[in-house]
Amino acid sequence: KISFFQKIFIFSIFIILTTVFLNYIFNIFFLDNFYIHRRSKQILKISSEVKRKVAANDTDLADFFENIKDKEGINIDIMKPPSHNTHGGNTAMMENKDMERRHKEDSRKIKTFYDNISIIEMKRTGLRLLFYEEQLSDQSTLLISSSLTAMKNYKREISLFNILTTIAALL
Repeated sequence: KISFFQKIFIFSIFIILTTVFLNYIFNIFFLDNFYIHRRSKQILKISSEVKRKVAANDTDLADFFENIKDKEGINIDIMKPPSHNTHGGNTAMMENKDMERRHKEDSRKIKTFYDNISIIEMKRTGLRLLFYEEQLSDQSTLLISSSLTAMKNYKREISLFNILTTIAALL
């Protein structure tokens, strides 16, 4: 016969295991989509702000780009169309390393979301980026990217946390 305290103990273990299992299942199926959705909305908001600043001929764009990069981990660049000067040079400046890799290295589009937002994977490195590209009115191109590497690391940490939580709860 099982005593009242043993029933409570078994019931507690069942609740803990069920909670951890549900948390693990939600992470597997919904965490990627949630992170990408939230990041995409953030990129769209930033693109609207950049377009507003470009239209107003704002002079602090470089500071704005740097602040967003430091604060949010989102890289922004505006590629100017090539201008043909007497030396035949191209004045398009690409300061952002993610953007530079995107245009230098072969990449493949994995999935497209919303307006001009897609996930791309660099063929050589396997790096995945959430990438936004839009043609502006002055024929320059607005490029915004955010690495999805943090998401991969976060999923690993959550899995480890779930395992540790389960072990701690059972002890």
